[in-house]
Amino acid sequence: MLRLRLFRALRHPPIFILWIGEAFSAIGDEVYKVALVWLAVKMIGSDAGFLVAGQAAAILCIGLIGGIWADHWDPRRTMIGVDLIRGLLVLVPVVWVQFFPLDLGVLIGVALSVAALSAFFDPAIQAVIPRLVHDRELLQATNGLMGTTSRGARAVGPGIVGLLTGIIPMIHFFTLDSLSFGISALAVMSLGKELPDERSQVRPRQGILAGLKSGFELIDKKLPGMETIRFVMLAKSITTGAWAVILPLGIALMVQRMLPGNVRAYGFLLASYGVGKLGGALVLANLQINRPVRVLGWGFTGMGLGFMFMAAVPIMPLMMISAAFAAIGGPMNDLATTDLMQKRFAIRELVRVMRLRMAIEFAGMLIFLLAAPALFHLLSAQWVVGLSGLIIMIVGLVGLVRYGETR
Repeated sequence: MLRLRLFRALRHPPIFILWIGEAFSAIGDEVYKVALVWLAVKMIGSDAGFLVAGQAAAILCIGLIGGIWADHWDPRRTMIGVDLIRGLLVLVPVVWVQFFPLDLGVLIGVALSVAALSAFFDPAIQAVIPRLVHDRELLQATNGLMGTTSRGARAVGPGIVGLLTGIIPMIHFFTLDSLSFGISALAVMSLGKELPDERSQVRPRQGILAGLKSGFELIDKKLPGMETIRFVMLAKSITTGAWAVILPLGIALMVQRMLPGNVRAYGFLLASYGVGKLGGALVLANLQINRPVRVLGWGFTGMGLGFMFMAAVPIMPLMMISAAFAAIGGPMNDLATTDLMQKRFAIRELVRVMRLRMAIEFAGMLIFLLAAPALFHLLSAQWVVGLSGLIIMIVGLVGLVRYGETR
């Protein structure tokens, strides 16, 4: 059972320490994201889509370019440094408002910087975990534990915002995020004996464009199953873009229109989505996937339907139920995609394929987010959310009809 595996991972002291730090950091991140988008929507309305697009662009650019530098850094030192810098950055708006009115430029600068730094942190923790765990079964349990933590934070973080709104000023949710980064840095520091300094001495053989090209070459082969891989990558790009328009931007604009200034309702709505995603992940992690595209297709179809119903029935309790239902599709398509990639490609090929997948998905996200402000000006937030859900559902149905029987 997954639950027993997770407990076994937590009984391993280094993993427990790392998990504590990352649990606090993940929850702080979600608190920060809710506060950031809400403040941006209050200041510039639907144009906040450009801020979210900028964050996606920062992660994509730094993820592709910065990865070349980060390959030569010790991952433990990278994690500590990134946590400390991000902790200081999110305090900049907090200090700023003590002397001046909150400035949009400050908010944008902090948002882009924090997003860019995450492109260094995420690969570093993936390099750290195998050094802490040498047992294969325990490694799988640890990966599941970390994945469940991030999904759980999606429920806890927005819930904290909903509970504390009115008790502390909105800007101090940034302060909470800064504290969470400090806890994460301390946790990683304490693992010094378990993680001696280790820097890569191997220079990357490929540049960015060459790496992406090699990824395209892998999926362009005339081999059985590659057509399915290409469809999955395209589907993930389209649906990730549509999802980014809905969450958190579209939902923030819907709540702002229905209940102006009610950040508590916004936080609880996002928390409902997090609960659905966590519950879906805990159940699906125990199931064997024989037809991954069928699972992915049903996941997208259910997600799209959930978002469409949420837009059609703007009543808060029903919206929360719809958000939780839509969220179940997230782990369905994530787990199915990971299973398909890992079984289809050799380990030495996975890095190139995953880099290509990241580039395609973030490109789709950028296109949708750059178009979002114009759409929100032309149509109501409910219509944009509903149409985005329809796009996700159509992609899922195409997958079911065309590739659903693929083993």
